[in-house]
Amino acid sequence: MARYKLQPIDTTTWDNLVDNSPYGTIFHTSWWLSTTGFDFQPLGIFKGTQLVAGIPLTFYRKFGLKLLIHPPLTPYLGPLFISTSPKYVEQKSAEIDILTLIANHLSRISPFIIQRFAPHFNNILPFIQHSYSPYITYTYILKLNVPHLLTNLRTTRRNDITYAKSHGLTVTHGTLSELLSLYTHTMQRHSHPLYIHHLRRYYEHAHTRGLATILTTYDRHNVPQSVALIVWDRHRAYYLAGGFSPSSVRGATSLLLWECIQFCQQNGLSEFDFEGSMIPTIERFFRSFGGILTPIFGIQKIRPPLNLLWSIKHKLHH
Repeated sequence: MARYKLQPIDTTTWDNLVDNSPYGTIFHTSWWLSTTGFDFQPLGIFKGTQLVAGIPLTFYRKFGLKLLIHPPLTPYLGPLFISTSPKYVEQKSAEIDILTLIANHLSRISPFIIQRFAPHFNNILPFIQHSYSPYITYTYILKLNVPHLLTNLRTTRRNDITYAKSHGLTVTHGTLSELLSLYTHTMQRHSHPLYIHHLRRYYEHAHTRGLATILTTYDRHNVPQSVALIVWDRHRAYYLAGGFSPSSVRGATSLLLWECIQFCQQNGLSEFDFEGSMIPTIERFFRSFGGILTPIFGIQKIRPPLNLLWSIKHKLHH
């Protein structure tokens, strides 16, 4: 393990790592993390002079503490690797040594650590070995490079899409104001926190880079019924945020998501990540589009008495 060293790197070096790692997402990029309002520090892991891995640190400061957590609407972070050996056993040995180095470093710099890793990253063994608590959430990832996507939907979802079209609903590119309006009303109805400032900044920065779009469902009178913000990277598209009118026509959101999927497929993307929810009704809705149930691994390590405060807060919100 002594053959690896960990040190800060500049954003250009970091973004090259994001581009070359199979686990790099749009949420790892320096421009995304620099818009969050959190302290962003990219760290590189070197073998000699060769950069082989890294991790983005995103700190939120509160009460004089550096909390190592995800910024709002940033679902995936965690370590990134560049493969340096074709042998599985060599890859895993290097990976475990590097993750052990990261686990020890994070424990030294923050008393409150919560990290959720990118899709398909599943090696959290070194964190467990160093007293981190594992957790798993789930998303649905739809493969877009397959035929007959519509027939793979559940019958009820296809019926809702047909119903929406027959009642004059259409989907086209929408506006930021529509997104913020319907998003705000939807979050308030369900007593969820609002991230208007973040949503606006993420969209503006991603859209200027050609990595985001807003799609809106309209009724016959051109009144917005539902809206979605989609962002993407070279791996997949992500349903980041959205909202709907409480008086929307049946099937408005089903039609919207179907059109989002088609938009992503037509633009050459290979996967669509619903950025899933553990809430049963939302999970059931996302599942009906035929995506693959995909576990997302995470770790946390919270020192006393912060762990007690976190446990109380978590129970109050469930």
